[in-house]
Amino acid sequence: FVSDKRRGWTYSEAANYHLWKTEECYKRGIRLIHFYEDEWLEHKDIVIDMVSAALKLPCKRIFARKTTVSFVSGQDANKFLDNNHIQGRVKSEYHVGLFYGGELVAIQSYSKLRNSLGWKADGDWELTRYATKLGCSVVGGFSKCMSFFEKHINTQRIVSFGDLRFIDRDNNVYLKNNFKQISISKPSYYYVKGLKRHHRFNYRKQIIKKRFGWLYDDSKTEKEMMAELGYERIYDCGKIRYEYRKNSL
Repeated sequence: FVSDKRRGWTYSEAANYHLWKTEECYKRGIRLIHFYEDEWLEHKDIVIDMVSAALKLPCKRIFARKTTVSFVSGQDANKFLDNNHIQGRVKSEYHVGLFYGGELVAIQSYSKLRNSLGWKADGDWELTRYATKLGCSVVGGFSKCMSFFEKHINTQRIVSFGDLRFIDRDNNVYLKNNFKQISISKPSYYYVKGLKRHHRFNYRKQIIKKRFGWLYDDSKTEKEMMAELGYERIYDCGKIRYEYRKNSL
């Protein structure tokens, strides 16, 4: 936490602490994986599955060539993602699913990509989720979902983000499917009160003014007012931005 005065950190040191640990381990050939406490308490089965996959422990292997592929409804996608992805459901225009023996075993989700002006460019997409059923490895699943999407939907560019808390930056599905690393973002933050994390987007100054008008003071920063409400900041490690462009292999 930024407010942990016992450590004597500067603001910058606190904000970059988890990224610093990750980078120092990476330099030594160690892949460090981070989880928030609420993820362990609320999604223990998903955390265990992610660690098992990172350690390459035995699991059920399903080959994508033996699956059928189709678009799936938002309702079915939400249920699957809530049960199998650490971030849960996501609001997206399209969800592509793989079925094995009639059972949904993988999902890939896509949303229209907005440019810097907020416009949705035709053919530009963000790959927002990819998840497989817990305990399963769907070999070639990412590629099959993506090929199906490209075949049915106008696609010129796909952008996605790999979370540095988890991702194996040297060996991942993006690199295996012709995505290029574009940039690495600075660590971002959540607000925490008790054991619950809150997205920072929901506590911008204008939101604080609307929800907590009695507290609002334009001369104070967002962080100062949130501290008065009993919220602390906790930082992640940043994200890697990947980009795929059609016919640019």
